[in-house]
Amino acid sequence: MLDWGLAAVFVAGGVVGGWLGARSAGRLAAHRGALNAVFATLIIAVAVYTLVRSLGGL
Repeated sequence: MLDWGLAAVFVAGGVVGGWLGARSAGRLAAHRGALNAVFATLIIAVAVYTLVRSLGGL
């Protein structure tokens, strides 16, 4: 069936992550363009990680 303890951990993580994300976004929004720069950096980091992983499998 369903492991309710594990489900509670995921729900709690989602709530805490959402709260921290909203709080961080509010702080970054005060600095014009900072949120865009952070997002762009994250996208580039994921792209590099994906490229390295795919080249490693060749």
